[in-house]
Amino acid sequence: MIVILGSGQASLHVQDELNAKGLKHIVLGRKDWTDLEELLGLIRDADPKVVINCAAQRDINLCEEKPETAVEANVTMPEAVSMAGFKQIYLSTDYVYDLNRENRILNENEPSKGALSVYGQSKLAGEQKVLENGGIVARISSPFGPRKSPFKASFVDFVASSFKNLELPIDQHFRPTYMPDAAKVIVDNLIDAPEGVYHVVNEGTTDWASLARFVREKVGNKYKVMPVTRKDGTRPEWGNLKNTKIGRLRHWSEAMIEYLGR
Repeated sequence: MIVILGSGQASLHVQDELNAKGLKHIVLGRKDWTDLEELLGLIRDADPKVVINCAAQRDINLCEEKPETAVEANVTMPEAVSMAGFKQIYLSTDYVYDLNRENRILNENEPSKGALSVYGQSKLAGEQKVLENGGIVARISSPFGPRKSPFKASFVDFVASSFKNLELPIDQHFRPTYMPDAAKVIVDNLIDAPEGVYHVVNEGTTDWASLARFVREKVGNKYKVMPVTRKDGTRPEWGNLKNTKIGRLRHWSEAMIEYLGR
């Protein structure tokens, strides 16, 4: 038995992969428990081989306004799960890194000098709690995929369907994650993997403006994407995560064409 925490986009793709493999699992969303003791009791009842923690407070602005919500979801809950003795795969993010103005590769052993945003800081703290208790951290970046988030439209879907010119930054670089590819890695490679940090991103670095242009070109959206420099102090300029433990995934553009073709 496998327990999945969370009911958002990442969870939905992991569920799809587990279903495809015929692996038994249950999903515990926030509506299923009222406090941590109840959550831990539900996990104990399931007696899982592993807990895949896809739950998070990912709204960067909300995290800045109400940091207690970020700590509760991104630190306190995963710490409690690990402290209770369950093997945990904790989904994390490139936002755990600092401003990183250099275009350097960030492998799994690259230390963070301190995340910029409350969101990133809370995810970094959550990582540390999970790792201290023998768990696994799986970092993804700017996820997209056919399973829609019930909470917020994806950036890709927004730029594809928005019929207006957009100003988007060219000073935030990252390696997008196609969630069907990431979910397959999590199920096939990480459930039985040793403890530690794993990067699970597709190949190729891009920025928000370039990604939006690519999407609009492929879907025939003629509205312009105008590059701007925002110098956003809450996101690393270069989130160049690199997979060195699970092997390379296909280039994000190949995955994007598959996704848009659906």
